[in-house]
Amino acid sequence: MLADVDLLTSILTDHVVAGESLSSAELIERGSVTTVNGGDPSVEAGADDGLLVHGAWLRWGRADA
Repeated sequence: MLADVDLLTSILTDHVVAGESLSSAELIERGSVTTVNGGDPSVEAGADDGLLVHGAWLRWGRADA
């Protein structure tokens, strides 16, 4: 993957929201965000203080939620 610059760029920019730093509470409130590469993943509150982003569980403490 590291040798395929286009693939790596696509993967990385699918995980970045340009110009914004959002808390988990803000992400949940919005319900979705637009990534640098144009994706619109959904965001929901998850179990165990995590987030469900585009169907994938992200787990960490949500102290700000």
